Amino acid sequence: MDRAIINLVNEMKREGMGKKDITVMIIGGADVLKNDKNIPYISIGEKNVQSAVNSLKKEGLKIYGKTTGGSCGRKVIFYPNTGKIIVKNLPSEYNIQYSDLFN
Repeated sequence: MDRAIINLVNEMKREGMGKKDITVMIIGGADVLKNDKNIPYISIGEKNVQSAVNSLKKEGLKIYGKTTGGSCGRKVIFYPNTGKIIVKNLPSEYNIQYSDLFN
């Protein structure tokens, strides 16, 4: 996460943008893996969100909005020409059983 954010900020600087030109929103980090009671649970989504927040703070970027966590994935539609963002929660049937990853 850290490296990706640094690379993105550097690329934006090369294009002539300053940090004041960058609007940051964090979207995602849901726990979409249904927990099997026999497998220790790790919230990967929560860890990813915290990693992103830490990386953005290190870069001195302000987070203007955030919709994270929960148990359903999200579909994000972004219109770069207007800055409009639409976030739709996906139905839980898109989630997968955690134990299915190991079979």
